[in-house]
Formats: sequence, C-alpha cells, structure tokens
Amino acid sequence: MERVFSPGSSDRELLERLRLCVEACAARADQVAAVLEEEGRMLRAGDLDQLEPLLRRKSEYLADLEAAETDWRTAYAETGLPEGRNGVRLLLRSADEELRAAWDQLEERISAVQLLNEANGRLIHRNLAYRRRLMEILAQGGEEDAPVTYGTDGNRSPAARSRNITRA
Repeated sequence: MERVFSPGSSDRELLERLRLCVEACAARADQVAAVLEEEGRMLRAGDLDQLEPLLRRKSEYLADLEAAETDWRTAYAETGLPEGRNGVRLLLRSADEELRAAWDQLEERISAVQLLNEANGRLIHRNLAYRRRLMEILAQGGEEDAPVTYGTDGNRSPAARSRNITRA
C-alpha cells in the first residue's frame, strides 16, 4: 500500500525536517564541490605542494556529507516509505514545493560532485602515467645498453621499431 502524507501536523513537521536534511546535504555537497574544483586546479597546474592539506579538508567535507546523509536516512525512515528512488518519488509527490525544489538542487549538486571527482580521477591517472614514464626514462638513462627510444607517436617502444632519440 502506498503511503501518502496527510495535511496533519506530524507529517508537515516530518516534511520540514526532511527538507532541512536535504538542504544540509546540498550545503555539504557544495563544500565537496569547491574542494574538488581546487584539487582539479592544483592537478592541472602540477602544484602538488598544497595537495595534502586539501585532501584532509576533502576527507572532512566528505565525512560531513555522509553525516548529513545519515540524518536524512534517519528522518526518511520515519516516513514508512520504501527505501530507494521509488520511495523518494512517493515522498516527493506528497511534499510541498520547497522540499521538491531542495531535492532537485541536491541531485544537481551531487551530479556536479560526481563529474568533478571523475575529472580529477582522470587527471590523477594521467599524471601518474606521465610520472611513471619519466621514472622509467630516468632509470634507464644511465645504462649504456638501454637507449631511450620512442616511436612516431611519442611513446616508448622497442628499439627494433624506433630510433634512438639522439639520432636524426
């Protein structure tokens, strides 16, 4: 049976608590997004000196977001609605415009956080691959029998398919 909120005061109070929880989640998501944007700038610029304090702050903000989400889940459990998207859809059908708008904003912010996090992950992966290649080049640079060679695409390749970088 589908639960629908009545105009009773207890449901209105619960809906207000849920709205406040959603707004708290959105505020925490904004903090995470801001730190992810800063992380992305640092990664693109190669400015890794200040990355450690930034990562600590990011961890704190993520913990705050998780705490806000836990508060949401605790309040949501009081609705008696099923967990997941279907339950939230049922809730939003009976909710006022403020809660629906807050939920829409939260979904937008969480999507933005996810996109920023994925972009930073790609930057980290690219930077690691680049540094790994540099370390390989440096490690082989002192060995006489391991010439540094590259293919036409700029990647290292076996000497038989490429030429020594010092030869024209």
